[in-house]
Amino acid sequence: MPNEKKLNLIYIEWQDAVSNSTWFSLEGAIKWHDERILSVHQVGYVIKEDARGITLAGRYTPEDTEEQYGQLQYIPKPWILRRINLNKAIKLKKK
Repeated sequence: MPNEKKLNLIYIEWQDAVSNSTWFSLEGAIKWHDERILSVHQVGYVIKEDARGITLAGRYTPEDTEEQYGQLQYIPKPWILRRINLNKAIKLKKK
C-alpha cells in the first residue's frame, strides 16, 4: 500500500548528562561523580538511527495530507544502556 509506513516501537534506557553548579572539594567532586547516574526509561517510535545516535518520536498522528510526529528525542549512541524491540514493525496507515 502506498500510504503505509513501518515504524519500529522500542523501549530504551539511556544515561542522561547531569550538572551541578555547587562548589566541591576534590573529594566531594569525586563522590558526586561516583553517585551520579541519571537513567531515563522511554518508549518511542524509531524515526532515524545511525552511527551517531537515534531519534525517537513519542507521538504519531496521521493527517489528511501529511503524517505528523511529535515529542522528538535525540539520544547519542554512547548514552544508550539498554534497548528492547517491542515489535518488529507496527503498520501505520493514513485514514
